[in-house]
Amino acid sequence: MEGHVAKIVSVTKLTHNIKSFKIEKPVGFEFEPGQAVDLAINRPRWESEARPFSFTNTPSDHDLEFVIKSYRDHPGVTNLFDALKRDETIFLGKAFSSYSYKGPGLFLAGGTGITPFLSILRQLNRSGRPLGNRLLWATVTEHDTFYEKELGDLLDSGYSTVVGPIKQSALRKVLKPDTDWVYICGPEKFVAAQVQMVTELGVPSEKILVAEE
Repeated sequence: MEGHVAKIVSVTKLTHNIKSFKIEKPVGFEFEPGQAVDLAINRPRWESEARPFSFTNTPSDHDLEFVIKSYRDHPGVTNLFDALKRDETIFLGKAFSSYSYKGPGLFLAGGTGITPFLSILRQLNRSGRPLGNRLLWATVTEHDTFYEKELGDLLDSGYSTVVGPIKQSALRKVLKPDTDWVYICGPEKFVAAQVQMVTELGVPSEKILVAEE
């Protein structure tokens, strides 16, 4: 894989199967909030097994951060990430577009689909721009959330979680279809369901931004 070789500077457990990896930022490396990058593990036979992950830090941070969920019921790349330790190295590709912030609105996240939103919301807060944003985060159980205090600080009363699927009744309470941009990220079925519901609630297609995680 072409790109940078970067060292892991810290690994932090966030939930039973999700960890934060802070990576040494290569000199001159740039990205925009909402973007993603291909990562590959620097081990024999795995250098070419790159997977896309969203940045969760802001561009001005000293290190890069990625929040990665491990699927331990089958062997694969995320299981290897789960075993990585501080001072090991990974391959880091070039940042590519996933999301870009267009304006205030509603963020709908399914599981680790929250990751690109973290970078965007952190950057908005750091730049002092008025937010006016809301976040609705769907998880499998109440134990699958992380960075909740920070999200509460970033969004105040605009942050809420849902265990299970997001229903249209919940969307009606937080969506402003006449003015909102709607940002959706999560598994394929989650994304499809949210797009259908916000469309039915009156959000024009050009104001719905989607990505799968």
